[in-house]
Formats: sequence, C-alpha cells, structure tokens
Amino acid sequence: NNNLLEIFFDQALEQAQRLDQHMDKTNQTIGPLYGLPISLKDQFHVKGVETSMAYVGWIGTFEGKKGTGKERNVNSELVRELLELGAIPIAKSDVYLIRKTSCPQTLWVRDPLCNGKAATD
Repeated sequence: NNNLLEIFFDQALEQAQRLDQHMDKTNQTIGPLYGLPISLKDQFHVKGVETSMAYVGWIGTFEGKKGTGKERNVNSELVRELLELGAIPIAKSDVYLIRKTSCPQTLWVRDPLCNGKAATD
C-alpha cells in the first residue's frame, strides 16, 4: 500500500533550520507545535508541493484547473496555521487510506469491531 504521495523532506529540513535559527536568536519556540513533524492528507495545499488528491489529471493543476497561478504556490488555511504554530509538514498521504476504513486505530492494532482490520489493510 503506497500511502505517501508527496515526500518533501528537503523543504521540511529548511523549515526546521528556520525554526532553529529563530530559537538561537530569541531563545523561544514558535508555538506549541514547535518542531513537530506532520503529514497531511493530499487535499491540503502546501506551497511548493503538488496537490492531486491522487487524481492523475490534477497533477500540475490547482484543483483540476490549469493556468490559475496557484499551482504549487499557496498554502491551505490549515497548513498556514500549523506553520504558525511551529509544525513541520514532511509528507502528504493518500486520501484512499482515510476513505478505506472508518475504524480509528493505530497501524498495528486489530479491532474485532472493525472486522479485525488494521488501518493499513
């Protein structure tokens, strides 16, 4: 199961360096999520990263539309807020995994109420 559509560790390391530089200058963190690596569903726009929602036809577009000037050039509101709170986006996951199961569980726990399936089954 290929769950990560976009992996942007280089961009994440740059963000981590900016946070470290801020800490060195001010001796303070930026927000309560300071340095927390996160992955997002591929429906959220991250500047510099493709958002396709796993639709091949959306690659190189902004929500399926070409030539908007927004392609790979905007952050979704949630992403903007997470960045302001100090989080570091590192990857975007396939929305299929989230649609596939409604059973909230860890990857290794099998729940009999969910037909014994784990989130990655």
